[in-house]
Amino acid sequence: MQRHASYTLHRSLAACIAFALLASGTPAARAADPKPAAGRDGWFEGVPRDHSFRVRGPAAFETFHQEDGKDPAHAPRTEGVRATQPAAFDGVNRYMASCVVQEGDRRDAKQRIEETLAHWSAQAKFLYQRPARAGKLDGTEFQIADRTKTMRVRVFATRTRTCTVLVQWNRAAKPREDDVVRFLDSFTPSER
Repeated sequence: MQRHASYTLHRSLAACIAFALLASGTPAARAADPKPAAGRDGWFEGVPRDHSFRVRGPAAFETFHQEDGKDPAHAPRTEGVRATQPAAFDGVNRYMASCVVQEGDRRDAKQRIEETLAHWSAQAKFLYQRPARAGKLDGTEFQIADRTKTMRVRVFATRTRTCTVLVQWNRAAKPREDDVVRFLDSFTPSER
């Protein structure tokens, strides 16, 4: 079971990091999205195909779905949305939210968050780490950076899902702090 849980976390992180680094999915991983319309405030709503959460951001979202084809009945699957917004100095800001669900995962929410944080901390040193909330869900927010980019990430766990919400920006092209916080705060899971 421990090996299986570790594989799930690795897969979740791989999906998040792949988005953050490439900001594009393979044609098979993309779902056909209707042309999105901004709300009255100019922000867009993002909802994955399984409707497991809602999020709002300053750019139009596309949905994505990934699953392990070896054993679809028991393999982890990732449902998410992502958006890319042009930024200063030819940079881009990336907004992403996703949830990983795996049938038969017996870890509790605290264990899933702790294991997810351990995997992220192996990627880069946390600049800070603090508690976060999404409705009634407790989670963790942290920020990591390298020479070219910074990522602010929140991790939550519902009864059956481990969810990651992140904003990535280039060093010289940080979005407005209010927009970063507003996006992260907008994450609303359908399941508690």
